[in-house]
Amino acid sequence: EAEQAFTGGDVEAAAAAYRKAIETAKEHRFINEQALASECAALFYLEYGDIGRTCKYLEKSRDLYQAWGAHRKVEDIRSLLVTVQ
Repeated sequence: EAEQAFTGGDVEAAAAAYRKAIETAKEHRFINEQALASECAALFYLEYGDIGRTCKYLEKSRDLYQAWGAHRKVEDIRSLLVTVQ
């Protein structure tokens, strides 16, 4: 839903859908899905030039990937954070 809204240019619907995806994954304790949704949200905000929110969601996804044990993804996100900041 979030990706469809994003590619369709509906910024408000995309932002709301990313938040919903993150919250739903959190409620069900799907750390991997929460990490992925946070990463996608970060890329969405990066596309629209919102560096503050981009960094917030990248940091969140990094921490979630770390908790999940996806160490390579943690390194990828750290590299992206350096580039964005």
